[in-house]
Amino acid sequence: MNYKVSEEEYITVLEQQLKQKRKRPVPLFLFLFSTAGQTLFVIYLLLSSTPSAAGIAGLLVLSVSLTGLSLLNFFSTRPRAKKYLSMLRSKGRISEEFWKLHTLKLEDETISIQFGSYSNSCEITQIRVTDNKTNAYLLSLGKSQSVFDIVPYSAFGSEPQRAGFAERLRQAAIQVSLRGSEAVRDSIPPDARVLAEFSYDEDSYLKDQQSAFRRMFTTKLAWTPLTILLLAASCFLLAYAISSGRVLSILTAVAAAVLLNFHYIRIFSPLIGRRIRRDARELRPYFPDGKIKIYLDKAKGQMVAVGSVYCISFPLSDMKAVRRIPGGAAIYLNQNLILTISSMENISEIQSLVQNAKG
Repeated sequence: MNYKVSEEEYITVLEQQLKQKRKRPVPLFLFLFSTAGQTLFVIYLLLSSTPSAAGIAGLLVLSVSLTGLSLLNFFSTRPRAKKYLSMLRSKGRISEEFWKLHTLKLEDETISIQFGSYSNSCEITQIRVTDNKTNAYLLSLGKSQSVFDIVPYSAFGSEPQRAGFAERLRQAAIQVSLRGSEAVRDSIPPDARVLAEFSYDEDSYLKDQQSAFRRMFTTKLAWTPLTILLLAASCFLLAYAISSGRVLSILTAVAAAVLLNFHYIRIFSPLIGRRIRRDARELRPYFPDGKIKIYLDKAKGQMVAVGSVYCISFPLSDMKAVRRIPGGAAIYLNQNLILTISSMENISEIQSLVQNAKG
């Protein structure tokens, strides 16, 4: 398919990205803290003390200014998007050739894009399609989320064609994955032993994944130097603030500690459920009935998860740790992936296999 991306369409894409970012917990927390939070604190100061007229005026001016700037930054997404595009151009991070005719092709397992002298291609399974619900689809590359291309709604000849675009790419990626999956299935030796057999629905998968994320803190995977540094910094700030006895210092330290450790706090809050449910939706086409068998292929040093339509192998050497969770086990893999097994059988054996593979 051929299309062009106009500057206005690109600005609208950037604007929608800014709107999505401001819905995230940390930016939303900062916005509330810099508006309602600081306003309530100023009111508390005025009611609990007797500042001079100049002090009252100063506090009110500071509070109103901070609230106004926060509101302006939060809601002025269009001007910020235009400014960001200007910055991209000035730094050469977006080529002028981008505004030329784009040619997007899907051929067998490969998707490719070309505009001007620029071209790029990759396997369709690496592409993630996001509909910004306003004017375009964003094609991004896997975990890195770097932009592969932008496909504006204006590229489609009809509404049904536009509405089915993301599903067509998703189905193409599924078919490619399934073809590779059959090769994995055929390679399972006849003497491969079933280590576990179980089934998942969305609720049980959510429960086990939540337990696995939290159980990760009993492994060294969670305790990176950065994690320890952030925790130590938070404890120091809180201890210093409490020792000062100042309410403002304590509130500021609490806010700083929450922001510094939000990634870890989220794991122990209901917020982690959003990520897990999103992952479950992406997995559903590959394991539609939720039934899974885990085979041990000793010859190749791997475990193979086999479903009704899809199977995937996991080298034992890629498994970083195994932990028991209520009702089963969690296997921690590369790239922060977690394989959960809803079965109590053979967990000790799995732990021994992983330990031996690590050598």
